[in-house]
Amino acid sequence: MSLRISQYVVLAALCAAIIAETALFGPMLPMRIATHFDGSGLPNGWMSGTAFVREITIIAVIAVAGFLAAGLIPKIPARWINIPSRDYWLAPERQAAALGFVRDWVRGFLLFTIALLAGVHGLVLQANLIDPPQLGSTVFWILGAYGIATLAMLAAIIWRFSLKKT
Repeated sequence: MSLRISQYVVLAALCAAIIAETALFGPMLPMRIATHFDGSGLPNGWMSGTAFVREITIIAVIAVAGFLAAGLIPKIPARWINIPSRDYWLAPERQAAALGFVRDWVRGFLLFTIALLAGVHGLVLQANLIDPPQLGSTVFWILGAYGIATLAMLAAIIWRFSLKKT
């Protein structure tokens, strides 16, 4: 399976996870749910369940739109692109591969972000099933994993384009 196809499969799975979490936990939630928590996991922000689902849907739609829009990156005119060693990377024989890498990188980053959203979304829903609501420490592991993935992705794109080509 190609990287592009596997990215679409992961995107579909993450969107399905968000929908499944909402469908599974939504009917069990109180009318007013905790949506923001302090560092100790105690709620300090509330909203209706409907508003929460609406906001999570809007965020997911924006992320999916960004994922799909990343497919346009290889079609961007070369004069609009600013990367190190630009003339080397955007030479006709390398431009498609370089911009394809950027497209896949952006999509990968958005997939990590949607995975973060799905994980935190599920934890917030589950936190509201107990009284009083409390968010456990798992969220810090998810945030840590996202931070590590972000650093690795930044290192990959910097490494790819900052090497001096002759």
